[in-house]
Amino acid sequence: MRYVEKSDLYITLLEYYMQKAYDIIYKDKLLVYSMEATKVKNEDLDIYSKQFVNLLLLTIGPSLEKVYIEYYGNEETFFKNALHYFHNKYDHDEIRETSMDQLMDNDQI
Repeated sequence: MRYVEKSDLYITLLEYYMQKAYDIIYKDKLLVYSMEATKVKNEDLDIYSKQFVNLLLLTIGPSLEKVYIEYYGNEETFFKNALHYFHNKYDHDEIRETSMDQLMDNDQI
């Protein structure tokens, strides 16, 4: 595979684009849930996940999309890895955790 020699570069580049796409989706769709310390309904999270993947594909463009599909072996694996990134970032949302802690502290007063 011709991408192995530069795998660090490709992974770093992909992470940059995934972070940018996540930031946009987060600010537009998820931030309000984090501030209120609530979880997104599964149906809505599925929609936001798809929007994340679509935005990621839009930002990397067709050439890099082909590179990453080849790098991961197929389209399904590439998309699953991108979705894993999205869900991991959402599950470890520091703003939501802080908001939850503040609510818990207020309830104890």
